[in-house]
Amino acid sequence: TKRYSCSGSDPEPEQLYRFVSEGTPVVVWGTIGMEERQIMESWNTEDGREASWAMNDHCVVLIGYSADSVTVADPIEGIVSYDRAQFESAFRSRGNQCVILKNVQ
Repeated sequence: TKRYSCSGSDPEPEQLYRFVSEGTPVVVWGTIGMEERQIMESWNTEDGREASWAMNDHCVVLIGYSADSVTVADPIEGIVSYDRAQFESAFRSRGNQCVILKNVQ
């Protein structure tokens, strides 16, 4: 298994859907319930970069999608469907961060 990190390459949601359509689930950073991101806390790392987090930051595994919705495996709620636009907004609010695990032959 090889791990591909999406952070830094700013993947668009369509790229995530392409992986899912190929049978590859994607770990996605978003928010609890795909709600608007709450007030953030931030600090500077030793090398001067700003790091931030919000109380409702959350990760899910994207496992399916349609024209109007996405299906995720959520460690809090189980298998849940969300409005696709709401999901994409939460994904973008977390800087388009994701991790893809893909078998390589």
